[in-house]
Amino acid sequence: MKKRFHKAGTYFKENLFTNKSTGQTIMKNSFWLFLAEGTNKGILFLVTILIARNFPIEEYGVFGYVFSVMTLIAMIADFGLTNITIRELAKNRVEAKKYFENAISLKILLTIIAFACMMLASVVLNPDIRLLAILAGSAILLEGMTDYLRTSFRMTEHTQFEVVIKASTAIMIIGLVAGGIALGFSLTGILLGYIVAHLFGLLLSLRLIDWKMAFSINASFVRQLLGESWPLFLGLVCTAAYGQIDLILIKAYRGFAEVGLYQAAYKLLFGFQLLKVVHMAMFPRLAAFYAEGRNIEYRRLMRTSIVSSLMALIPVGIMTIFYSADIVRLFFGQQYVSAAIALPFLIWSGILSFIAGFFTYTLIIAGHQKSWLILEFLALVLLVIIEVALIPRIGFFGAAIATFAGEVMFLILIVAGVYSKRKLRVIFF
Repeated sequence: MKKRFHKAGTYFKENLFTNKSTGQTIMKNSFWLFLAEGTNKGILFLVTILIARNFPIEEYGVFGYVFSVMTLIAMIADFGLTNITIRELAKNRVEAKKYFENAISLKILLTIIAFACMMLASVVLNPDIRLLAILAGSAILLEGMTDYLRTSFRMTEHTQFEVVIKASTAIMIIGLVAGGIALGFSLTGILLGYIVAHLFGLLLSLRLIDWKMAFSINASFVRQLLGESWPLFLGLVCTAAYGQIDLILIKAYRGFAEVGLYQAAYKLLFGFQLLKVVHMAMFPRLAAFYAEGRNIEYRRLMRTSIVSSLMALIPVGIMTIFYSADIVRLFFGQQYVSAAIALPFLIWSGILSFIAGFFTYTLIIAGHQKSWLILEFLALVLLVIIEVALIPRIGFFGAAIATFAGEVMFLILIVAGVYSKRKLRVIFF
């Protein structure tokens, strides 16, 4: 028995804590990222259910609305740095420490600017939700800084540390939220719990990074990094707007109650956000393949991933068509069951978005951020046009239809965009 335990321990150590081969490393990284994101999003999904079931639909709508508005402004703090950092460090690890120190210094500066913009934007909001918006924005910025620090683990392919950070933060959030609800706290108290938990996650990330950072900004480096990242920044703004503009328009045309209903259906999309860790796990290795000209390995990995994803996700999408009401009732209760009409459109949107992600990351790896930006913008314009036409008439159901139509259009555009690049065409076609 002792030998069996020793053998099992050796097996897990070799396969989950070391990097031996391409396939094993991607599987190891995927495992840890799935565990980190699964624990985090699973617990945060439970937090969402707690809030939805213990606050009126209108207040749940306010909760989603302030996060939507502040998420858009928080894009200033991101500026596309995460993917650019991972891509560049996958190409050149000799000066990784110096590069990361300059990048994190720039990230801090952008975060301060984003917070100032949040304070200014809160002035135009309804005074009743102004404080909630500032608290939500603070939590988002703290989480964003933590996520950027975690790229140091991803680029060194030691993603097991992400589990510790993500799980610890999520557990603290659900503990504070559950305690706040039990004590009868308002949404203000709930959001203060978010801030405390994300501050803890940030401090834990700093503790786990295995080098001492010297914060400094080199002017030429900043110009180069911003020059590389601005198309990604604008693309991420489009992506964030794509995911948040529907809530803002629903609130404008139909009120907070319908925002709350739509949020219930939209939160069930969390599963597909979790699946995107596959892209994150593959990104460093794919960037290295591309830089080294190993197109055969790149092509094999991408084709296998896309086929496997379709085989797994299509049955899930079909199931939501027939059992959407039961799914919504199970998680959110009878008061939210009218949101079920939007669920199939949102789930199929998630499936299309996941498949499009393979093509998106390929464009970014190849340095075609500007092409990706144009495609994101076109999809966003289509989304807004359809939503403005439908939401005033059929409410959140129109937002779900528009989201699905936008994802269909974006998938078509991104596939065509990759096909138009001769060097990338051989990878997929």
